[in-house]
Amino acid sequence: MFGLMKARVCSQPGPLRQHRRLHYCGTCKTIGRLYGQKSRMLLNHDAVFLGEVLSALSGEDRDLERWDHSYQSYNCFSLPAGVEEAPAALRFAATAAMISAEFKVADGLADSNRYTWKIAGRLFSSGFQEASAQLEKWRFPLDLLWQCSRDQAALELAAPEDRRTKSPTQILKRLAEPTSRATAMIFAHGALVVGCVESREILRSVGDSFGSIVYLLDAIEDYEKDFRAGGFNAIRAAFDLSAGELPPNIRAEVTREIWLAAERVADALGELPIPSALAARFSTRLRSNLAGRLSRELPVLAHVCEHRSEVKVAARERWRDGVRLARSITKDRMASAAFKAGGTLQAPFIFLSALAVTLVFPRQTRSAKNYRECMDVAFNLMFLGSVLKPSFIGSSHLSSSPGGGGTGGSSGPGSIFPPGYTPPASSPGGPGHPSGQQSGSGGETGGKKRGGGCGVCCCDCGDCDCCCDCGECCGSCDC
Repeated sequence: MFGLMKARVCSQPGPLRQHRRLHYCGTCKTIGRLYGQKSRMLLNHDAVFLGEVLSALSGEDRDLERWDHSYQSYNCFSLPAGVEEAPAALRFAATAAMISAEFKVADGLADSNRYTWKIAGRLFSSGFQEASAQLEKWRFPLDLLWQCSRDQAALELAAPEDRRTKSPTQILKRLAEPTSRATAMIFAHGALVVGCVESREILRSVGDSFGSIVYLLDAIEDYEKDFRAGGFNAIRAAFDLSAGELPPNIRAEVTREIWLAAERVADALGELPIPSALAARFSTRLRSNLAGRLSRELPVLAHVCEHRSEVKVAARERWRDGVRLARSITKDRMASAAFKAGGTLQAPFIFLSALAVTLVFPRQTRSAKNYRECMDVAFNLMFLGSVLKPSFIGSSHLSSSPGGGGTGGSSGPGSIFPPGYTPPASSPGGPGHPSGQQSGSGGETGGKKRGGGCGVCCCDCGDCDCCCDCGECCGSCDC
């Protein structure tokens, strides 16, 4: 599991942003509470996705305001006081993140035995042991899970012999089977942990197809690296390749298998007893992330983003908005003070500290309801990273092939979208960019950089939004 379900929701309505944040930050904080602070480095978007699905199934996401204060807080160091404060869906998602990381380390050691994998194994060994112990308490069949790892090694050894009797596609499916089976087991058992036994088999189907996507996509992305390192690669083994670059026709064939698996995931999600809009959002998220992973050149759609980059907001406007918000927070704080005299004395400090935070994090503090939430933003590591990142790296844009134009939404041989899939229609709000032209890159603006305009429809709802959970910008537009 390596981040297929990355969400981009920062320009979406408040409830959607809140829903994603509480599950993303909630899974991270639950990992910290259950398995130690250092284990939070193992958080991945796919585990968060599993938590979202289980939370929707169990109904734990219907009243997010009742979740423990530590989950509501933007402060990364605010953890739930005990295990009982963590929703069951988040506890299982946190444990799934740990066990999938342990498998990744074990696989790395089996493939290369590099010292980096040994260090990772030792660093997180205590967390891995605690996660395994928790799974045993939930009566998860750990022995069958590790059998998948042993089966994987045996199938890789048998791949050359299989070429005599099986087609390349059959061999690929056979090689992906242990990963699919392991992922299916994890998804299915999650239904038992949250008390939704009736959805167990549907979740097993979701996990089975999702695991196949992970395995095949990993084989595509690591093809050249595996060739240079002399490591095993499923595509090279199945098609008996000796070239250092993956032939386009074979890449297209494997890509088709990935899209077929993605459609199976979407169909299974639609069968779950969760809101249809949520299931559709998950499916769109998977498709958009796969589109980005399977091609460097993303389709240009007619759309103008509704928000601007914080770094491009005029200093005067940022100051005016910051002062307004700081005054509102100060007024609210003084009104709730037990002693009026004490509140008056604190007012200058409250105003200045709130102003400082709102100037550094103008977008993130808009939803702050009180002084405490405003200050919590300053201790959010993701937001800090989004502010510091431009200091270390320049802006980067997705590379495009010579000749410029985007692929559009068609599903021809060179399309990154699956056969029969049509990208969402352009959103209202303004004309789109000419094919291959990125916002703020000149053109009719005379070289002046301006906000708005995306090169790809990349958010959960099918609309365009270039920002992700960690506050980064995907680089395809100025928003």
